[in-house]
Amino acid sequence: LSEADYPQIEFARIISETPDARILTYDVMDSGFYTAADVLPCTEHYCFLNINAHIPEFVEEQDSLIDSGEFDYVITHSDEYEWSNYEIVYSQDQYAFYYDEYGDKLNVIDNTFYLYKRV
Repeated sequence: LSEADYPQIEFARIISETPDARILTYDVMDSGFYTAADVLPCTEHYCFLNINAHIPEFVEEQDSLIDSGEFDYVITHSDEYEWSNYEIVYSQDQYAFYYDEYGDKLNVIDNTFYLYKRV
C-alpha cells in the first residue's frame, strides 16, 4: 500500500490548507484522521463511540455543533449527509478485511470516507 491508499493522508493534505482547522469525525471512530492532520479534537464529542447508541445526547450534541458550523471539516463513513452549511469536497474508498468468528472466511468490505468542508 502507498500513502495514496489511505484517506487519512489526502484528508490531512486538504485540512492543512485551513489554519487551525477544527474537525469532527461523525458516525465513525477517529481512525487516525486527527493524527494524520496533526489536529487535536476541539470537543469531547469528537467521534463516534460505542456508547452513542445508549446515549442519544452524544449524537444530538454533535448534530447541534454541526448545525452551528462549529467545525471547518466533518469526516463521515459510508453514508452521505445533507447539511446546509457543509459540502463534500473529497471522498475515498478504503477496503476493510474481516474474518468470520472462526477465522476461516475472508470478507472484503468497501468503505467510503467523505470529507465535508464548511461553506
